[in-house]
Amino acid sequence: MTNGASSGAYLDAHLDRLIEATNDLWRQNNSICWKCHKIVGPMNCLFCYCPRYGMTECGGHYRIKVLEDGRKIKDCSLCTFPHQKEVVKAWLKERIYGSL
Repeated sequence: MTNGASSGAYLDAHLDRLIEATNDLWRQNNSICWKCHKIVGPMNCLFCYCPRYGMTECGGHYRIKVLEDGRKIKDCSLCTFPHQKEVVKAWLKERIYGSL
């Protein structure tokens, strides 16, 4: 069995590989990912639906859009927060370590 420091390094390496594999999925031919954001440079698409969408204080930039029927929704098209490698990695680590 490995010690905590070693397992942390393995987890970091695994998460880096996972994040790399999900970078720029929206650029692939026949992508099922919506092209929601105008981003220059790499974008991680693991959280195509933001895990923080339901939070008022989500850490990103959004505006409230009023639909024709009066319902209000968050318009996150200007937000890149959940697509940043550091944010994705921190969220995954929190969920992995929190569930052990």
